[in-house]
Amino acid sequence: MTDSRMHAIPVALPVQVLEYSRERASGLDPVALAHFRRYARASLVSTIFSGLCVGVACLWLTERNLAVSLLHLVIFSTTLVFAAIAGRALVLSAVSARVRACYVRGIWLDWLAAAGLIPLAVMPILAQSLPPDWSDLSSLAWWPAGAYFLLTVSVGRHVLHYRQVTILLRALGNTYIGELRFIGWIKMIFEGVWLGACTFVLASFATGFFGPFFGPNNFSFFAAFVALLGCYGYGALWVWLIVRHALLVARLRRA
Repeated sequence: MTDSRMHAIPVALPVQVLEYSRERASGLDPVALAHFRRYARASLVSTIFSGLCVGVACLWLTERNLAVSLLHLVIFSTTLVFAAIAGRALVLSAVSARVRACYVRGIWLDWLAAAGLIPLAVMPILAQSLPPDWSDLSSLAWWPAGAYFLLTVSVGRHVLHYRQVTILLRALGNTYIGELRFIGWIKMIFEGVWLGACTFVLASFATGFFGPFFGPNNFSFFAAFVALLGCYGYGALWVWLIVRHALLVARLRRA
């Protein structure tokens, strides 16, 4: 057999390699790109409202009235709705099995996060129905403690989420990948520590473990300090995320 004939024999490549190479060479088809743009817009709105969730939750702790409770419900519900829209648009823009597999691995984490956000959204409204002389607050602490626990154990979804985004951007030949590679890890670590501290504080309060600062239970006060600082840290992270997602929307408009 001559060399020319040998070169004519097609080399069998794995399907995943062929699919990924074709994705990188031709980019996203118009339908997938439209879904990706819809994801970027919905994700930006969800990011904005996620920061407002923290603000309205702190407001409700100081102003426990019906108006603030309704505002709390609206902001949390809007965050959930746009997060769901963004997630659906992201999976519809997945043009390869590689991206879909990444989504399937993280979808149960998304459901855990939703299961944590829903109780937090309705809790102020339900608290309005309590008698004015209700004093057993420790029994209510289990509700948000469980919700924060679900949010804590689901933080790994951020890594999978931004991994999908970077794969799609690479398919477009877009160089805007740098910081997006690390956003998922930063969010996972930060929220894991912060939300974990919130969970511990609430569980400590519910069990009566929350003791005097100089007593044997002072670790709960340390966790409360971490939870408080986390609110300020999340504010800085929130602004950074809004800027990054706004830039993503602008770049996809030109794609």
